[in-house]
Amino acid sequence: MFSFRNVFSVLFAFMLVVGGVVGPKAQSVAAARTWPVLRVGSSGENVVTLQYMLRFKGYTLVADASFGPGTETVVKQFQQSRGLVADGIVGTATWESLAHQVSIGSNNIVVTAAQRQLKNKYGYAVAIDGAFGPGTEAAVKQFQASKSIMQNGIVGLDTWAALLSGGTGGDGTISANAQAQMNRMYSHSRANSLGRSPDGRCYFHVANYIDAVGYGLIGVGGFNAAIPSAYWAEARQFGEYLNMNGNAARLGMRRLNLDNPYNAPAGAIVVVRPGTPGTAHPTAGDIAIAGGNGEFYNGGMMGYGGSANFFPGNTYVIGIYVPNIQ
Repeated sequence: MFSFRNVFSVLFAFMLVVGGVVGPKAQSVAAARTWPVLRVGSSGENVVTLQYMLRFKGYTLVADASFGPGTETVVKQFQQSRGLVADGIVGTATWESLAHQVSIGSNNIVVTAAQRQLKNKYGYAVAIDGAFGPGTEAAVKQFQASKSIMQNGIVGLDTWAALLSGGTGGDGTISANAQAQMNRMYSHSRANSLGRSPDGRCYFHVANYIDAVGYGLIGVGGFNAAIPSAYWAEARQFGEYLNMNGNAARLGMRRLNLDNPYNAPAGAIVVVRPGTPGTAHPTAGDIAIAGGNGEFYNGGMMGYGGSANFFPGNTYVIGIYVPNIQ
């Protein structure tokens, strides 16, 4: 017998399908998208991206990687134009109103921002030329695969959020778990170097430190599985490997936008090229753990002749790396 109760049951079931399947799926996508928060005092690659996006929208400001009063004023103007709270703080609502989708064939300053993110933060070998060609598309797809995002080669909201967040605060901050790893690395490397002179086996020692305490997504005892044997011969090869094809991001590490080892935080891994002050081998370069206090540890206490040797724009530093984990 067909009754009102049956009708109600059918309608209720339909509501469960719509509300219980479609609704949560849409919410889960939104919940998975995490954006960094930028404000006055922020600096780094994410601020460059912000400034490029604002310029693309027609605002006039300098892309200097520094979130100062000028950038804050422009952010407030943009927020007001979109009906957002004009507080000058760039969070989820502002990013999602500002982020512009780019894909193959795009040619603009937003593409430049995406290319800078891919190359400077994640190590992908892309040209920073503002032209979204096959090389940029391939790097985007690789990045998307590393973040479990649909591999369509399009830099939309999900991909922008992943690029900007980068597994840390996104504004240059380091997560609590990453800091804990760095603290362990600092303590272990210092204990195994204090009072000793370098013995020429810097890469051997740092690889053992990584095996002892883990770093990024390289677990204890995992160095050999993480770094191909073709990159085991010389210290510089560690940085060269991390800098190519998103390997740093895949291994849970991030290259800091620093060109002076003396500015590296304690527990960071520093890699420099041959010819750097303080190094002697003609091809090996050097790898060490920064003490954050002018000391460097790699089986002995070593240095690079002082901070003044690393003038802005120098080419000595291959990379300064920290864990990039939540």
